[in-house]
Amino acid sequence: MNHIVLCLLTLLFSLSGPAMGGYSDFWQSSIAAKTTPGVRLSEKGLNLVDNHLAQFGDDAGNAAMMQRLRTAQANGQKVTGADANFYLHEASEATMMGRGMSYDAAHAAALQKYNVSPFSLYHPEVIQANPGIFGTGFKNYWGLGQ
Repeated sequence: MNHIVLCLLTLLFSLSGPAMGGYSDFWQSSIAAKTTPGVRLSEKGLNLVDNHLAQFGDDAGNAAMMQRLRTAQANGQKVTGADANFYLHEASEATMMGRGMSYDAAHAAALQKYNVSPFSLYHPEVIQANPGIFGTGFKNYWGLGQ
């Protein structure tokens, strides 16, 4: 069942183009990240993302994003913007890595798949709450200044 949900998500949110390739335009893409349509969260999807992130150890940014997602799910809310970007990106990355792709390749492919900037994956509130782990690129992307 979990694979069916992931396959449907992949079909619904896939973009045309090769799975790998240049993604320099994503660094400057601000509209795509801020206008992501609402995404409904599932327990299976959240568990997939949570288990995927666990392999990278403790990370305050990831923990804060997962808390945002868990809260949205508990309230029956769809997620948009950075929350949707993070969820879809990490679920896609987890699936690709589960099929044998390296982290770097899966990360790049997930960014391209959803046509988003890597700076768009974390919500501005998470960035502001954790200034020591997010560089100026994240702050500039969201207009948070220094």
